[in-house]
Order: sequence, then structure tokens, then C-alpha cells
Amino acid sequence: MHKSFQRASLAAALFLLGGSVTFACSGSPSKLAYAFEHADVVVVAQLVSSELTPTDGDTSGRLVTENAVFKVMESFKGSLAKGDLLHVRTSLGPGSCGRSARNNPPWIESFDERTGKPVVPKLSGKWLIYGSGQEPYELSMLMRAAPLEYGGQDDVPELRKLRKKR
Repeated sequence: MHKSFQRASLAAALFLLGGSVTFACSGSPSKLAYAFEHADVVVVAQLVSSELTPTDGDTSGRLVTENAVFKVMESFKGSLAKGDLLHVRTSLGPGSCGRSARNNPPWIESFDERTGKPVVPKLSGKWLIYGSGQEPYELSMLMRAAPLEYGGQDDVPELRKLRKKR
């Protein structure tokens, strides 16, 4: 009880002193086998188009929704085949586990070694997507969705083995 009171007091003091609140995705990506087992669709797909729109009901102006269309390049699980279109709708903003297909708003940053300034890399548009339920799916850190060049390619050999077992 004493610790709870201390935490509440600290939070109230920060609020009154103008402290800012930081939102973050809470959780970590699933293990590959778990993600595969619980997904309805697992594919590598190429981004065809994406559009950002304000998130319904958000009055802060900090939340956006990305609607994206991908073309399937390789399928590991589910009814989608090479050439099929896949629709994705991802909520982006503070605290969201969503990932923008175009890295806009940025979720991947690095630093220029010469200037020390942040650099936002341009993505290839090739993604590994784990989808659950029905379309539109979501690009979520928690479901292992990743651009091929930022971790997605690492899963592909194991996914090919899992596909053969089915």
C-alpha cells in the first residue's frame, strides 16, 4: 500500500509540474512458431499503395490510420496465393504497436555518423505479414510483421519449412 501511495504521489507531482506522459507499445514480438500457429495468413507481400487518414474519434491530431494494399509474393499459410491483393489497416501514433508500411510516421530511425542527426530510412515495401481474423489485417510489432530488410527475411527459411509440414 505504501508503494502504491508513493507511485500515485509521484505521478500527481509530475502531472502538476507539467511532466509529459510517454506512450509505448507494451509487449514484444511473438516467437515465430507461436505467431505462425496463431495466424490465419502468413505471406511475403509487396506494398502497392498506402494512404494516411486521421483516426476516427481522435481529437489530439496525433493518431493516424494507414490503409495499405499489398500484392502477395509468397504464401506460407492461409488462402492467399501469389498475385492476390491483401488489405491492411494499421493504427499509428503514441502507444501504438502498429508499424507504418512506408515508415511514415517513422518507427525505424538511425543516426548519420558524420552529423549525428537522425535518419529515417526508406523501406523497400516488401513485408512479411502475419494476419489474424479477416482483412483488413494490421502491421503489428506484436504479430512479427516486419519489412524484409528489417527482420522479416530472417523468418522466411523457417516459414518455408513450416509450410512443407502442413
